[in-house]
Amino acid sequence: MAQKRIIEFKDFKLTVEKTSEGRYSVLFRGALSYDYDGTPVLEGERKTIEGDFKFLFYPRSSLKEKHNLFELTLPTAEKEEKFSSWLEKVKRQYGGIED
Repeated sequence: MAQKRIIEFKDFKLTVEKTSEGRYSVLFRGALSYDYDGTPVLEGERKTIEGDFKFLFYPRSSLKEKHNLFELTLPTAEKEEKFSSWLEKVKRQYGGIED
């Protein structure tokens, strides 16, 4: 996988950056609104993709941007391959365009 990938979907951008061996920073931008009480609400495709991402890979929320940035640790090559193939599948399925 490349060091940094930016994939643009219909209503949000997904940036995946390899920070070190087996560690990734995953940033979701867009398709986020706030409820009347200030609670963040995911919208559209981002809701589905981010939900799947959290379910499959158990990322940690970053302290900097709690609702957009996640830190992902993949300890084995098999898990890295699973993440890479999932990313390609999501890109194809939802019509993502890579920069």
